[in-house]
Amino acid sequence: MAKIDWNLHDTVLPEDMNALGSEINRQGTGISKLEDRLNIAEYEDITLQPGLQVVNAKRDSRFRLGEIKGRTLINLLGNSGSCDTLQGWPNNGRFTLDSANKVEGSASIKGTILTGDAYVDLNQIIRYDPRKCYVAVGEIRASSGLQARLRMIESQRPGSERASEVIISSTEGKFKKLFFTVPQNAFTTSGTVYFGAVLVGAQGISGNVDALRLYEISVNEYNSLNGLTAEQVAAKYPFVPSGIVGVENPYAIGYGENLLPPLHAWTPFGTTVQKVISPYEVVIPQTAADSYRYTTYMLQVAPHTDYCLSADHNMLMSVASENGHTSGVIVSDYTTAQSIKFNSGPHSEISVWFRSPSIGQAAEYRIKNPMLVIGSEPKPFKPLRNTMLALQTELHANPNDGSEPDVLFEKEGQYFKLAKWGKRNLDSSYAPALGVAPAGYKVVRLDYPGKGGIGNTGFITKYEGKLLTRLNYGASTTAADQFVSGSNGDVHIAVSNADSGWGDSYTPTEDEIKAYFMGWKMYEYGTQASKTSVYSRSDGANKGWTAVNGDYTVGYNALPASVAPGYSPYNLLYRLAKETVEPVVSEGALTLHEGGNVVEVGTGIVLRERANPKQHTNTNWIINSIGSAYGPLLNKVEYLKFIYRNSNRDYGWCIESSAGVFGNQYAYIPNSNFDQYAAYSVTYTKLDKFPIRPITGTLAVNEKALLSDLTSGVAEALQRVSVVEQKKVERNAPGWITPTFLNGSSQFPDGSYGLVGYRKYDDYLEFRGLLSSPNAGVAFRLPKEYCPKTPAIVSTTISNGVTEIRIGGDGAFLVMNPVAAGAWLSLSGIRIPLN
Repeated sequence: MAKIDWNLHDTVLPEDMNALGSEINRQGTGISKLEDRLNIAEYEDITLQPGLQVVNAKRDSRFRLGEIKGRTLINLLGNSGSCDTLQGWPNNGRFTLDSANKVEGSASIKGTILTGDAYVDLNQIIRYDPRKCYVAVGEIRASSGLQARLRMIESQRPGSERASEVIISSTEGKFKKLFFTVPQNAFTTSGTVYFGAVLVGAQGISGNVDALRLYEISVNEYNSLNGLTAEQVAAKYPFVPSGIVGVENPYAIGYGENLLPPLHAWTPFGTTVQKVISPYEVVIPQTAADSYRYTTYMLQVAPHTDYCLSADHNMLMSVASENGHTSGVIVSDYTTAQSIKFNSGPHSEISVWFRSPSIGQAAEYRIKNPMLVIGSEPKPFKPLRNTMLALQTELHANPNDGSEPDVLFEKEGQYFKLAKWGKRNLDSSYAPALGVAPAGYKVVRLDYPGKGGIGNTGFITKYEGKLLTRLNYGASTTAADQFVSGSNGDVHIAVSNADSGWGDSYTPTEDEIKAYFMGWKMYEYGTQASKTSVYSRSDGANKGWTAVNGDYTVGYNALPASVAPGYSPYNLLYRLAKETVEPVVSEGALTLHEGGNVVEVGTGIVLRERANPKQHTNTNWIINSIGSAYGPLLNKVEYLKFIYRNSNRDYGWCIESSAGVFGNQYAYIPNSNFDQYAAYSVTYTKLDKFPIRPITGTLAVNEKALLSDLTSGVAEALQRVSVVEQKKVERNAPGWITPTFLNGSSQFPDGSYGLVGYRKYDDYLEFRGLLSSPNAGVAFRLPKEYCPKTPAIVSTTISNGVTEIRIGGDGAFLVMNPVAAGAWLSLSGIRIPLN
């Protein structure tokens, strides 16, 4: 640094001037760098990988999306790959469903070696194409003394077997991932090719198989799998439900610095009620008669990552894997320390625990400002601050090789999809036409609206999820389960008589063809329906229908008008002749803080689905327990992410895993914290799996980039507000709101009159739908903004007459008299003034 303590008597020497010049030059360089930071926007390219990861950001900044590319997976095993049913597998008494041990879905298949068996073979015939390569993945749980493997083999050629690694010892109660690959021409076309799992051992030994999938892959994909572990291959080719499955509803969630929510969202254990002082402070009283008091919270973490847990407390603090000390692995044992440093190891889920240190005496314990951060050092307290970017769309690509993917991108703050593929359900909405009818099958033509598909590019899966064989346009079918796709929106599908129930000599009507595409198989009523029974009568008498994917024990003698229970329609994926750009609905923005961030990338998110909480006998209100009594959501749940009350995040709900829930998790809240006037909604991820693709984008790394993002973000927000305001002006009527039913009220099963609901229209309150056998009393309550200023008493119809209801200024929708069991009360046409 140049001399700065000059006085009048000092002599200026050459080195003084040199030092001053050097100082000026250094300052000039710094100013130049600062000018660059203020004048030249600098961004860092970043790719968010599937799953949980730690992302280091140089500054607090918003993630700008670059693109997400589509992908399509078709599990050639269809429904049977889930191992939730024995359909499609051998029924020889050696295999049963095991709901207690599973990887996904509702069960796994348990195979047991019986007396005289050297092994058991879970297998099915595969439609094999020697021009294709394949990858097979699955998971096996082996007991002691069992050897197990996955394989494909051609009948009469034992040496042709392609198999996975062989499990030779117990997997200690866990499922082990296995895989193998099949090159081109591995088998001939003269024999029958089987896929399955082989279990070898002594009498009485058993093993479980689950999450089986078999995918066609390109030669390049086949070569790229060399050297990968089973875990890596399983991540690259995840299990997906049957049918044509694309990248559905991708999302990215940033979990902020503190990964822990407010304490009232934790799960307490004990008899006395904890006192909530503030969102991040509680006092837990304990009497001399109490057992240990606990409170815990489970969360997802990135494996093999350093974390630090800290809190101001006078309890014992610990960390365990999964859901606790009883079923998990202790990561860090109980301690009185105010902070814990640990590594997550192989675990993707952990639970944080606080426990009272002793029992037998009255005490008062407290927890304040719990915080879990990435790294090995505690940080100053900050509350949880999650940010999320979620996109409602489905992205596809060529299922064979991943080429020509749909692309999602951002432009001026809006999200769009460059669509190259179209997907449709082939159901009864299309007018069918019967084509040729060779022995054993009939060809049905379906014309779907919206022409523009490229001929010979389609992929079709049938009701059980298996892929049909595509022939070139103009070719004649030679067997069932083949199809031809044209360029004029027409497909020709060869439907087997065994599936449809139409005998060789029988010609089905148009409505009977539609019934098949709603999941119904014909047979002669009065006889036993079966997979092979068909209807062949010429007099049209005794027509019967049974569910094509059922067990054939229930039949009907009238043409069905609704979709068969549990039926999944044929799926069609086709290449668009003209690519289109479509707007994509989105929610939120992903913002990262300076330093390490835990970011989750996934698919299958459902945004703000209307919840219908139900009150349990213990006074808690519940979301997503099995049965209509306890508010199940529309899809099986993997994780409940966020719960909202009147569109605002509600941290008062406890989220737990338990038996008897619709999926993996349910939520409950004490009656004292539940608002019966509020509208609740839930954001969650589906239990069904979908392909996950990397998300590319950028982060701002200097001031100019941050200012540019801020300016463009404000402009984009103003534009969106303007659009919303305009749409609000244009909207003639708002949507219907489904109430939270009380006092035994419910929706009438026949939905012909619409779901029970209410809405504001101008200055009036309107109702619709049918209530099922409501008791006398409050059927539901209206939110405060929907309450009329003056109570209204209205006459309305019931199944056998007329009754009265009262809509009070407090929002109570009061049924004046009980309605008989099995009867209905109509809300349709009720319209009262609000003011």
